[in-house]
Amino acid sequence: NKDPVAQRYWKSILERMEGLSILDDLDSEMLANYCSALSRREALNALCRELMSAMEKTSDAGNRLAMIEKLDGLMAKLQSHEKTLLSYADKLGMTPEARARLARKRAAQEAEKDPDADLFGD
Repeated sequence: NKDPVAQRYWKSILERMEGLSILDDLDSEMLANYCSALSRREALNALCRELMSAMEKTSDAGNRLAMIEKLDGLMAKLQSHEKTLLSYADKLGMTPEARARLARKRAAQEAEKDPDADLFGD
């Protein structure tokens, strides 16, 4: 990906997740898609801010109404995009719920390895 914003997100996420053992090589494509989606969200937010700023500067009611309609459309896209981002984050183990699910799964796997492990104290 040639998107510098997506690359910045990629590096940041990998740094924050270092040592968590949540992601593996198979997740790299999904993480790349997630980073690209974060970049698109950032661009949509910037566009919304620009439109709001332009709307504040105009006194023509017709222009303001047209800008409000555009802003409403952008906000709808942004809201839909946020749902997609949350879905990616959950699948990648980046939400609290996803990490709790992973911890329960790992605990169950450990219990299967040695069912008598909890019988003796340390």
